[in-house]
Amino acid sequence: MPNRMLRVQEVARMLGCSVSSVWSFSSKNSKVSNFPRRYKIGPGITGWREDEIETYIENRKKEAAA
Repeated sequence: MPNRMLRVQEVARMLGCSVSSVWSFSSKNSKVSNFPRRYKIGPGITGWREDEIETYIENRKKEAAA
């Protein structure tokens, strides 16, 4: 099954944070070093792979439980 590309609003909703936080997490100078990379999917359009975001969320849950 092909992997969906998520727009910033969807990523923010999944993470429970603001859109500006997603941009901050994905910046080059971010302290969140393991945040999934963003992909250029068109002129002025950026997306994140759904499976990478889901893996990131699962890893965060594991870290919080440890």
